[in-house]
Amino acid sequence: MKTLLCSVALSCLFAQGLHAQSGIAIIPKPQEINIGVGKFQLNAQTTLSFKNCDVKDVSLFVEQLRKVTHYPLPVKKQASNSIEFRLDPKLSIPNKEGYQLEVSDRGVVIIAKSSDGLFNATQSLRQLLPTAFEGSNPTKEISWNIPAVKIKDYPRYHWRGYMKDVSRTFFDVKTVKKYLDVMALYKMNTFHWHLTDDQGWRIEIKKYPKLTMENATVFHRTEKQPAERSGFYTQEEIKEVVQYARERNITIVPEIDVPGHSWPTILAYPELGVNKNSYPNHIFPFVSSWGYWGNQFTPNTLDPTKEFTYEFLNNVFTEIANLFPGSYIHFGGDEVRHDLWEKEAHVQDFMKQHQIKDVKALQSYFVQRVSDIIVQKGKNPIGWNDILADAENLPKSTAIMSWLGEEAIKEATKDGFKA
Repeated sequence: MKTLLCSVALSCLFAQGLHAQSGIAIIPKPQEINIGVGKFQLNAQTTLSFKNCDVKDVSLFVEQLRKVTHYPLPVKKQASNSIEFRLDPKLSIPNKEGYQLEVSDRGVVIIAKSSDGLFNATQSLRQLLPTAFEGSNPTKEISWNIPAVKIKDYPRYHWRGYMKDVSRTFFDVKTVKKYLDVMALYKMNTFHWHLTDDQGWRIEIKKYPKLTMENATVFHRTEKQPAERSGFYTQEEIKEVVQYARERNITIVPEIDVPGHSWPTILAYPELGVNKNSYPNHIFPFVSSWGYWGNQFTPNTLDPTKEFTYEFLNNVFTEIANLFPGSYIHFGGDEVRHDLWEKEAHVQDFMKQHQIKDVKALQSYFVQRVSDIIVQKGKNPIGWNDILADAENLPKSTAIMSWLGEEAIKEATKDGFKA
């Protein structure tokens, strides 16, 4: 039995070795992949051709290919030694992001239903090329070989997301672009940009300049943090990143976390707070929370009873909606300390006046108001799964994102929410 198991294991390793030697290692794994014999070799005579599409549909890939190979790659029709891009709306693929890619010793043929599919095909082709393709200055001596293969691929999920929390650790524009490049390579299409939290407000809002003052964007000197971990993005930088993402088939979903996780907001505009707590009067790394507050949760939240709070959020989300062309805006809603609301007499009076039974229902009141504001901007609202605590009173237009596992998603979909 041991001999049999060893033989099976060795066979598997041998098969994996052959697969690795073939050079076919595409992530995510395509739906169908058939490895052929031989290879296609790009050279100075290789051309590009387009049918029902244009070079602009794959411009990023073409620009990089010309740059790294030092080949002219002119656009012209020829029977062989070419890379052909073709749009065919009748292609037998389940969705518009799918494609077919065939590499033989004669050349490369890519067929897709849409420009999204063409883009995804170029990312697979990018992975089939020698790794020098990803270098900034490869030498001219490289043999640009692509292994013979037939691929039919399409994504299982429309939303293929990655979240970057730049509140807790700020990343400059150059670094964010690197993440977007890697996302594109792996055909991820949604960048969830967590722009605000207790550890910092990271986006310029013209109407509220105090949000980007030092105590709301720079870790206090006593924390001894590297300078690059602090900062914020100007609106011009945001536009630059949005455009960069768009060129890589990536939509950005901005997150402005309210009514909890709003420490820098309350430092900048104390009148937004539900109480007078503003200690310490600066931002600091997450791990320092216990030293200042005795736990990780903010000892103040936005006040859900003040009209000024909703006026503030309306103005903030107006600028956010104008900066981000995607269809979603995330408003957080997680880890709100409702006990803070229970302690405030003015909050209890508000709840009695409006016949709000408890603080969970007050959270839903807040979520409804914020969701309405976001919908008025022509966007779809998303909140974390914490807002399901009073699900029956939540507007069904609010999508749910879970940070607490799959059970929350099951609960959300059962209650009719997009999740």
